[in-house]
Amino acid sequence: MTCRHKIRGVPVLYLPYLVFPTKQTRQSGILPFYLGTSTNRGVMFSLPGYWAIDKHQDVTATAVVETSARIGVDSVYRYNPSRNRWGEFHGA
Repeated sequence: MTCRHKIRGVPVLYLPYLVFPTKQTRQSGILPFYLGTSTNRGVMFSLPGYWAIDKHQDVTATAVVETSARIGVDSVYRYNPSRNRWGEFHGA
């Protein structure tokens, strides 16, 4: 989604915008990214995504790029079927 302002058909201002969910239920989507640098890992970039599978399950998967170290995906699966049972699995 973007906001574009044009003068005589020529774009002069381009602003991306996000939709902020105001619903009470969980919403699937892309989360804010991380960008940084490290002497050991080089340039680091991660982009997480969230999937609300149903009322009791969700997954967060994060694409990770470290120019001197790795490229991969980290993930967390969480479940909570009742007040007494819950858990999570981590994978990379």
